[in-house]
Order: sequence, then C-alpha cells, then structure tokens
Amino acid sequence: MKKLMVLAAAALLAVNINTQAAISLPPGPVCFSSGPYPSASFSYLDLTLSGVPAGYSVGNNTYPGWCVEAYNFEFSVGAQYCGAILRLSTDAGLPSHLQSIPWGIVNYILNNKQGTPEDVQNAIWWFTDGWPVTPAENTAAYQSLLAAAASQGSFVPGSGDVVAVVLDLGAVDAPQIMIIEVPVPQEEPGVGTPGYWKNHPGAWPVANIVLGGVSYTKQQAINIMQNPIRNDKTYNLAEQLIAAKLNVAVGNESSCIADTIANADAFLSAFPIGSGVRGSSTAWQTLGEDLLTELTAYNEGLLCAPSRD
Repeated sequence: MKKLMVLAAAALLAVNINTQAAISLPPGPVCFSSGPYPSASFSYLDLTLSGVPAGYSVGNNTYPGWCVEAYNFEFSVGAQYCGAILRLSTDAGLPSHLQSIPWGIVNYILNNKQGTPEDVQNAIWWFTDGWPVTPAENTAAYQSLLAAAASQGSFVPGSGDVVAVVLDLGAVDAPQIMIIEVPVPQEEPGVGTPGYWKNHPGAWPVANIVLGGVSYTKQQAINIMQNPIRNDKTYNLAEQLIAAKLNVAVGNESSCIADTIANADAFLSAFPIGSGVRGSSTAWQTLGEDLLTELTAYNEGLLCAPSRD
C-alpha cells in the first residue's frame, strides 16, 4: 500500500511538472479588461489581455474569465487594470494571498462544466468563499458540480485540459482575483522509426495504409518493411513513408513533413514499390534520396515532433 501511495504521488507530481513546463507566462506585468456581461463565450466574463510580449502561452487575446472572490465587489466591468502578474494556479510557489484558494477544485470545475456559466461561477464561489445561492440559482447542475468537485482538491490539469491562470493585482486593494482559462497543450505521443512500427503492430492507429495511391493492409505494409528487395530503393522509401504516416496518424506535429509525405507518395506512384529503382538512377539521385533523408529525420525525432524514445 505504501508503495502504491508513493507511485500515485509521483504520478501527480509528474502531471504537475508537465503542466508547469507546458505553460509559459511572461514574468512582467500586463494589463487586462473585461467585455460586457454576460460574456460571448461560456464564461462569467470575457477578459482581454494587453501588453503581453510575444513568445508565451498567452497573448494579447480574449480568454474565458471567472471571478474568485464572491464578496469583493470592487471590479468594474469594462475598466482596464494594469500591473497584473500572470500566475499559474498549479504553481506551489504562489504568493501567500493566493495560497488558501482550493485551486485543484477550481481547475476541476473549469474542466467539468455543467449547466450555465452562472452555475459554474456560483460553484467556484461556493468553494472559494462559501457563497450562498438563491433558491432559483440552486439548480440541479449547480448541485451536481458541488458534489463532483468536493473531492477534487488534488486535481491538476493535464494534456488537453484548461488551467486557471491568475491575473494577480496584489494582496492589497485588488478589485478582484480574476482568472482566465488557458489550454494545456496536447502532449504528443512522439514519433517512431520503421523498426518501432513493424515490431508494435498493436500500436497502429489504422488497418490500411495508402502508399503511392495503392492501399495496403497492415500486414502487407509490415511485410514491405520486413522484407525489402536489395538494391530497390522504393522499399527504403516505402518503409520510412509508412512510419511517417503512422506517426502523423497518432497525433504528432506534421507541418514540417506534410509536403515531403505528399511528394513521397507521388514518387511511389510514378515508381511503384518493387519497380527496381536503384540508388544510381536519375530519379533517385534527383528526388528520391532527399525524400528518404527528410522522412528518416522526421521519424527519428529530429524535426518538428519528438521521438518516442
């Protein structure tokens, strides 16, 4: 049991570290303003950032926003506030005036919304300030949110979730603690080489694959990778093309390799697998070799997607 608890704690720490690493925030102060109430998105208020330098996970854009303090009525809709420091709610080093807020529960609610934006906002206020709702506001969705979120104090957003980012105006005389939703980037599974894909048929996301306009079953494609014909470069190109297509199909970044994949397909359409293209041929020297080099680099994690290894 102790070992299981240690493993669970380690897993939670890993998720937290991944969230921290995936979200980059500017260190300096920024400005923000709110749109009219109700918001145009599923949120309590739309909050627009300004003065954000380039290169971070947030920009000078509009985000779904929420209020944290139920009993602080100083915030003015439409007003601009400057000097805000953006802080990740999962950061263990938050300033003391933000430490008592149940961020795990808040983040759980943001990722498991029910009912209306008012239901979500009231649920946040209940957990942050014990905010009582009126009989009309005591909806089934609100009660469901309270019941589901009550045990989620350790929740940490992961890949594909949203995380609350605090617009921190300081501990003294702040008009309100506001938060925005920032997406946590999808974690890429990583690319595999032809060797990976032919040895892990269960990991294939497709049952058939098209090469040069011809459809092959999974087993036929594996046979191509396992039994290349010596001195026929179409087999070398095909195995890298198979791996690249599978790497894209499982969700890896493909912007750097999309054109190469299309050109490799065109090459194998003109010179089908098994057509005996030699390394000394003009077709291979002028086009095929470069395609092979680019596909190999992608499949080894040297371009725009990381390696599985």
